[in-house]
Amino acid sequence: MPERSIIIRAVCQDSDFELVVNNGDGDGEYSSGTSVTITADSCPAGQEFDQWGILAGDDDIEDINSQTTTLIMPDSFAQVIVSRIENRE
Repeated sequence: MPERSIIIRAVCQDSDFELVVNNGDGDGEYSSGTSVTITADSCPAGQEFDQWGILAGDDDIEDINSQTTTLIMPDSFAQVIVSRIENRE
């Protein structure tokens, strides 16, 4: 036994991380490894969806060329953006 009292404190950290989706839906706080559905907003007249881009984080996007796809949440803040281009027609 120790000669004096010992205090042990458990410190629990929030294991959720923020996801920001620019020009789309899916924003929120998610735990690492969670599959999150992200969907691009409708494009303004004269533009169309091009692809998803990663602005922050080490996330994995299942299909960057699909308007609705799945993102695997990393163990950090993540931010993605919808890239748009002028209509190809």
